[in-house]
Amino acid sequence: MRIFLLLGLLAAGLPLSAGTLIYKTADGQEKIVSQVTIISIANQMLTLKIDSGTETIPLRSLVKYYDTDIRGGGEFEDNTAAYNITLGTEKCPTDGYQGSSEKRKTAEFTIGYTVHRKPGEAQKNELRVPYLYLFVLTSGDSGDRNFYSYSYPDKARVSMKAYDEAKMLEKVIALDRPTYYPEDRGRLGRPAPRNAGIGGDRLATFKLDGIKKQRIIAWYLVAWGKNRIEAQKSWQDSGYRISRNWWIR
Repeated sequence: MRIFLLLGLLAAGLPLSAGTLIYKTADGQEKIVSQVTIISIANQMLTLKIDSGTETIPLRSLVKYYDTDIRGGGEFEDNTAAYNITLGTEKCPTDGYQGSSEKRKTAEFTIGYTVHRKPGEAQKNELRVPYLYLFVLTSGDSGDRNFYSYSYPDKARVSMKAYDEAKMLEKVIALDRPTYYPEDRGRLGRPAPRNAGIGGDRLATFKLDGIKKQRIIAWYLVAWGKNRIEAQKSWQDSGYRISRNWWIR
């Protein structure tokens, strides 16, 4: 939930049910806490109810608030390293099929990406596997428009009928999210995959199930690092009238 919307609800005197809060501590670290109820905002301070007690934090420390109680919030305390993600070149089909009509199969969207530890992160610490989410807008023969969402890798899968950052975050902070050591690639006697031309050393692939013959007119992709979106990329077909942030419905 955007901060200005949160302020508007409080000003209107509307009750807020338990949700999830992301805030920055005094040393700049981001923390995630679930089962939080916002009681009031006054004098640039935010008063929260957590369990049976209350806490007060500066409003400027608030990063995001979701009106959803995200499972696992406040439990993501580990020693994995934070990292940046750089997105490379994508390959997007025009519709949901590829190949001739006799050998037609479901098309795929692919994009290259690279991860880099953030400055100061220890080389000995492993990384959480990046989670990427792709949102696609299509146009059918009758002029109907449809929204599709896809996840990479399979472990990141979550059902979304619209862009839902809270659902993605819940997957990202889940304790069963895999970890890996990127420096170990190529050290097991097997050559690293050849991804020449994709602008990255790794490749994400999304199978575009459900689109079929509909034309792809826009897409939006987000890449999650340890516990936040680290990169995003989008495209729109200029031949169609599409709202700027069409994925937010």
